[in-house]
Amino acid sequence: MNCKEVNKNLIFYIEKELQAERELELQEHLKDCHDCNVLFLNLKETMAIVTKEKAAKPNPFLFTRIQEEISNLEKPRKVFLWKPNFIKILQPVTLSFFLLVGVIFGISMGNSIQYQTPEQSMVYQSDEFYLNDLQQETIESFLLTEE
Repeated sequence: MNCKEVNKNLIFYIEKELQAERELELQEHLKDCHDCNVLFLNLKETMAIVTKEKAAKPNPFLFTRIQEEISNLEKPRKVFLWKPNFIKILQPVTLSFFLLVGVIFGISMGNSIQYQTPEQSMVYQSDEFYLNDLQQETIESFLLTEE
């Protein structure tokens, strides 16, 4: 038996619909031919998945759920006229409120800053000169200079 004949008969072999003589020939070929054996294993796995999916039972309440949804579609729905309008008005009001709070917060922060006069800034700069050790003369340079 050649590969072409085996490929045609693999499905019948898996479903056990072949004659005993053809089945033995196919088994012998599968033992010798690696490619046909791989194809057989893949086909067998695929058929197992298909069989398993066929055996899956549907949910018994599926029909009643679908029927309930259809009947709900046929019923008139109550429409609230005030709810969509309320939401449309609420969004700009909320945005305006947060914008107003941000402006007031910014103004209050700006008013809390204390401005310095030029005389006060000169005092701070003169204090910095004495606190900066790098600009002062080190003791080593004082002792090493000859005067």
